[in-house]
Amino acid sequence: MATKRHYKDWYSYETRQTSWLEAFWMIVFTVVLVIGFPLMFAAMFRYAVPLLFGLL
Repeated sequence: MATKRHYKDWYSYETRQTSWLEAFWMIVFTVVLVIGFPLMFAAMFRYAVPLLFGLL
């Protein structure tokens, strides 16, 4: 029989100092997302939309 988990069990956790390596990858992924999403939409409208209308 499963035991009931309380809200505080998964909500409360120990905070810790972020290492410089973790901070580095946070910045890298943020930059990649900020640059990558507009480029992805631009590529979709440049290549996928004309291809889609060409096939219809």
